[in-house]
Amino acid sequence: MAADGSIRWLQWTAVGVPEERAFRAVASDLTPRHEAEAHVRESEQRYLDLIESAHDIVQSILPDGHFEFVNRAWHELLGYTPEELPALTLFDIVDDVDHDHCTLLIAQIMSGKSFDRVEVTFVAKDGHTFPVDGNATGRFSEGRYVATHTFFRT
Repeated sequence: MAADGSIRWLQWTAVGVPEERAFRAVASDLTPRHEAEAHVRESEQRYLDLIESAHDIVQSILPDGHFEFVNRAWHELLGYTPEELPALTLFDIVDDVDHDHCTLLIAQIMSGKSFDRVEVTFVAKDGHTFPVDGNATGRFSEGRYVATHTFFRT
């Protein structure tokens, strides 16, 4: 605890000096970094809570078609468990008639285009189909495409 009563996060480096029967130590104050990391974690949790509580279907799709992330509404409406998710791709939940359409959309998203209006038909685990509409955009890191984010309403 600091003299002003605040808590500080320190990293110590110490070296023993045998001939002096002492230790020499230097401390680095990690408090600013620790506080920034805590702020990022809080922000991430806030957005995760918002997405999880949404009634809309939220999904993030990796370049290979597998899901990086889906929300609770996705699981409820499509009927798949979190354990089944790693084996699924976008084309497992999209009606066959929309496969070519989705392939073209994703190719355009990969090149930087976003869509405010996307309409497709989803196929739930039990086989029933339902139309959805929403938007789709790409996520890029250092100019490289890493995922497609979609938000759909039933």
